Amino acid sequence: MFSGYHSGFQVQTDGAQLLLERVGRRVRSLRKAARLTLRQLSERSGVSLGYLSQVELAKNSPSIDTLYRVATALSVRVADLFQEGS
Repeated sequence: MFSGYHSGFQVQTDGAQLLLERVGRRVRSLRKAARLTLRQLSERSGVSLGYLSQVELAKNSPSIDTLYRVATALSVRVADLFQEGS
């Protein structure tokens, strides 16, 4: 069952939001473990600082390309961004 809103083809589910939150928490956790600031991660990944902040706060849904660039900059696999843990 969908919750949230439906506008044309844009549908947000509870599960999708939870996944965005998990990825955001994981990116932040891995970034801090690597002792990187958002600015440093932005420079390493080529993803804007503002967009990275939105990803960490689950305010934006990153593309596969963005996830790949972030994971590469953090020296992890893309799959690692979806795992729970600190």
